[in-house]
Amino acid sequence: MATIDDVIFSYRRLNLLGFALSGCGLAYASISLAPVLEGIDCGLCAIARASLLGLSILFVISFLLNPWVTGQRILAFIALLIAAAGMAASVRYHWLSASFAPNECSLGLDALQGIPLFQTHIAPYLPAGTECIPPSWQFYGLNLADVAMLLFFLLILIASRLLLRRPPARRTYF
Repeated sequence: MATIDDVIFSYRRLNLLGFALSGCGLAYASISLAPVLEGIDCGLCAIARASLLGLSILFVISFLLNPWVTGQRILAFIALLIAAAGMAASVRYHWLSASFAPNECSLGLDALQGIPLFQTHIAPYLPAGTECIPPSWQFYGLNLADVAMLLFFLLILIASRLLLRRPPARRTYF
């Protein structure tokens, strides 16, 4: 007999929920925030959008393929890493927008600039923008960094549930 946990939190439903959350967040960031983000070169916003895109792709692949436990856990671990990177970018954005220099939102990777491996392989792919979104944008009293933190927190919960979920036991009568 299937328990309520197996019915409500199945792999497919969690992957569909993760895809819906990350897809809606990405669509909202692309469509509604386009006029706000048009003239701003925000590196932290680009990282958040890239991680939402990566999460959307991973969740839809997991939903469509529905691999068995090992495949789900590998994909959930990758999704957890991407969601943690997006959460770190949104926490840094929130911290910088609340600090005394609200107009500068750098990535904070200045200490890594002296490493040759970082300069040749990683730095060319990172956005170089240091601008912030104006604090006038609000969604139910929350600014963009707060909404992004909430979204990434929910995505981390979904990915961790996928990672730690145990498959239902198979019954045999012989």
